Amino acid sequence: MPYRFLREVFLIPYACLPICRFIPAVACVAVVCLPAFPSVLTVDDSGGKQYTTIQGAINAAQNGDTIKVWPGTYVPFVVNDPYTVPSSQPVKNLKIVSTYDPLNPPSMAEMDTAAGDENGLGTIGAFVSPICNTIIDGGGTSGSGYIITYCGHEDTTSELSGFLIKHIGPETGDMSGTGAILCNNGWAFAKVRISHNIFRNICGNGNTIQCPAGTIEYNVMCFNRSVQIGGASCDDGGLKIRGNIFRNNRFLAIYPDGVAGTVLNFGPLGASNASIQDNIIQVPRKNLCNE
Repeated sequence: MPYRFLREVFLIPYACLPICRFIPAVACVAVVCLPAFPSVLTVDDSGGKQYTTIQGAINAAQNGDTIKVWPGTYVPFVVNDPYTVPSSQPVKNLKIVSTYDPLNPPSMAEMDTAAGDENGLGTIGAFVSPICNTIIDGGGTSGSGYIITYCGHEDTTSELSGFLIKHIGPETGDMSGTGAILCNNGWAFAKVRISHNIFRNICGNGNTIQCPAGTIEYNVMCFNRSVQIGGASCDDGGLKIRGNIFRNNRFLAIYPDGVAGTVLNFGPLGASNASIQDNIIQVPRKNLCNE
């Protein structure tokens, strides 16, 4: 019996299919296999690991895998294509992390110091070094779109942690639809955990993080043109924003319930599952993305 038929009709896992070479087809359908354990895929842009690009590791990964990224500079990537997932491809819920220690992470004071000022990064301590040196670069002033794209169907097991995410969009003028992370395809909202990242120089005029759901915690966002978290099409996605530092951004809008952002708008939280707790918010002022 062809592998494809067994896989698509009877939903037998790929890991089980080799067994079918040695037993009758009817018996093969009855085989009960344990699912494959999640794998850890490794990435280093200088070589020496399994992959040299994050996108390459994502393409090879299976649902539930972890992608561990060594220090280097990486280009934008798509975790799940919103135009093909889940209509023609299964959703991959992946943990994409740098080599920082999540059990002993840097303090927010260390991250804030490392995030620096208008002249660049500041003092980088040992705990925050893997974050500052594992860079996802949006391509500079000519970059457009989102640096990282999710399809919107990812669940709470998805994670993006431990990166310096920076530099996309022109420093002057508008470029709508430009930002750091897109988790919203218009009708589904990814519930990704986004933590222990530094966001700098996200210019243009889009949402820095367009995620109406999920958890955004322990990040530093500074020297960006327009920090907007949430999404205009959001409908009570249960977004949680906690423990972050927002400073030196020209514009800040947080609207977890689809309320249009103003200079600072937290949305109507009374009947919402959204929560905003323990963030340090500086009134927008000097930044690197000018009018």
